[in-house]
Amino acid sequence: MLSRRNVTIALLGLLVCAAPPCGASPQGPSPTFYMVDHDRLMNESVAAQKVRSDIEKKRQAFQAELDQQERLLRQEEEDLTKRERELTEQEFSKRRMEFTKKVSKIHEKVAERRAQLEHAIQEARTQIIDEIADIVAELCEKRGVQAVFPKAAVVYAKSNLDVTEEVLKRLNAQLSEVKINFTKQGQE
Repeated sequence: MLSRRNVTIALLGLLVCAAPPCGASPQGPSPTFYMVDHDRLMNESVAAQKVRSDIEKKRQAFQAELDQQERLLRQEEEDLTKRERELTEQEFSKRRMEFTKKVSKIHEKVAERRAQLEHAIQEARTQIIDEIADIVAELCEKRGVQAVFPKAAVVYAKSNLDVTEEVLKRLNAQLSEVKINFTKQGQE
């Protein structure tokens, strides 16, 4: 038989288990984590789209310059080949070496330009990522959220835990353009 004391303890236990946690809202406890779709932010944000556009314009300008230099080199090589019979072996060898040096310099310049582009891309991405991190940190602080995970790493979560849209709106409002520096070297 249950004593009065045991019944009281059992009822208190049921009440404690059924009671909502302290500070819980009527809809349930606040989330302790959010998720954000980093790829979407890097694809759809105004700043990232502008960076891609600016990089593509610069890449096309570099390519046009390279195409012009290649045409000039081909022309010079054809002229040199045509004049091979007119020149002495020493003179032809000397001009061939000069031509080879020009080609090497062009290859170095192309490598330098690629490094400049890659460095500019990385620098711009870093600026965008830093701004995203600031926005997410502010959001977490404001709402008392403990962690934010990349959406790609989350196996399952309710859709209300995805704050990508809110972060995207704030990112577009706070960072509409990133200044890209194309003159820095890849090896600073």
